[in-house]
This record gives sequence, C-alpha cells and structure tokens, in this order.
Amino acid sequence: MTEAEIAKMLGQNLMWVSNHASVGANLISEVRAMMSMRLPSKDRLSFTSAIRVSRMKPEHQARGATLYIKRDAKAADQIIRSQAEELGIKTRAKRTPRDDFINLKNFTHRVERELTAYKEMPQSFFDSMFLYRSEEDPILLAENLRKLAEEEMPKLISAIRKALENKKIKK
Repeated sequence: MTEAEIAKMLGQNLMWVSNHASVGANLISEVRAMMSMRLPSKDRLSFTSAIRVSRMKPEHQARGATLYIKRDAKAADQIIRSQAEELGIKTRAKRTPRDDFINLKNFTHRVERELTAYKEMPQSFFDSMFLYRSEEDPILLAENLRKLAEEEMPKLISAIRKALENKKIKK
C-alpha cells in the first residue's frame, strides 16, 4: 500500500503519513512497541517523544524512550545533546531575559485561552472524550491538573513575586 493510499484511508494528508512512517522507520522495534495503543497512556511513548527518540543512535533509543515515558524529558534530551556535541553541533542557543519573559508571557496566554475553552465545554464533551479511554486516564489527568494548580503554579507565582520584591530592593 502506498503512502498516498494510506493517507486517503486514514483521512490524513500525505505529509502526516510520511512523517509517521519516517519516525517509525528510524526507531528500533523495542521502542516502536512502546508506542502501542494497547499500553495505558501513562506507559506509552507519545509520537512527539518518538520523534525525538528517532534522532538518537539506536543503542540509546530504548533508554531515551523510557526516560520520556517516565516524564524525564530533561535526561532524555541530554542524550540527544551529547550525541550532537560529539558531532560538533552546538545545541544550546543563548536565551536572553527578554526571550524568557516573552516565553512566560506567551505561556500564560496559552493557558488562559485553553482553560477558557475547556471551561465552556458542556459535560457531554468530557463524557465523550473519556468514553473509550481506560478508567485510569481521567484519574491521572485530574491528578496532573490538581498537581499543576496546587503545587507547580504556586511555585511559579512565588518566583515572579520574589523577582518583583528583589527589583524593588535594588532600586
């Protein structure tokens, strides 16, 4: 079956099929198995992470995929960086405080926009979203949201407030 036929059958464009085929072709079989829809979502390698893993040397892919699944993207990305540095490729672009401010500002706008959209959805939207998901998926998602709201976001807010205090002290 050609990629064009697969695209038509799946209702996707040719580029989408091509990208998925390319990533799959660059992954070792052990890592492709980690993407199986038969696995619970918490134990499954996402396509986005698989793209990154596909850039790793085959001997590092299983370890990198496991790190992504365990939500340790920082350690997995370090594998990619060290490989690039071995080849003499610079991997760390210098960010400025202005860049960081813009990123944080854009992050808050994205969160606000997405949150507003989800808050306006009727209950039936959420019911259908989880209809064919495992029972643990909504539980894990709710726990992740709770942790973000109660633990992680307050840390971010505290750091911003502390920066404001420090700025006042310096003046």
